[in-house]
Amino acid sequence: AAAAVSAAVAGSGSSGVPTLGLGSKSITTDGSGGSSNLDTETQAVTFTSPGSPRGRARAPMLLEYPSLDPIGVYDVDDLEPTGVFILHVAQGGGMGSALYVWIGADAGDELELGDKLDVAGGRIGEECVMKLGVVGGHEVHVEVEGSESADFWTAFEEGN
Repeated sequence: AAAAVSAAVAGSGSSGVPTLGLGSKSITTDGSGGSSNLDTETQAVTFTSPGSPRGRARAPMLLEYPSLDPIGVYDVDDLEPTGVFILHVAQGGGMGSALYVWIGADAGDELELGDKLDVAGGRIGEECVMKLGVVGGHEVHVEVEGSESADFWTAFEEGN
């Protein structure tokens, strides 16, 4: 199931699930003990489940969304403004994964994601975790074209 996401004030949501409220951006975790964080400078959202990975073991893989078809050798030109891509950073030894959901500047309208790209990206990330069969904890980072985090670019370059 996708992570529950709702607008709420910092503290606990109406269902008792922990929330993080930052201005107009609020994220609710799924109640599994995970957490979420919004970097207000870059607008990148990080959802963390229990047992989240710490070290990278395998080269990241870029996947098209929603098909999750892998893009073999990739570069920045593969990140199309009308698309959504998943950068899957698998951890070794069953330690889980980090997934970066990259949302192109024009993808919101194209894919009918709405105006809350951070929320839509979190849901997409959790959907991909399920489809990819990620075990051992995971982190989902939502990256919007033009305001990507340094961690995203580092992981992206490691997969080339």
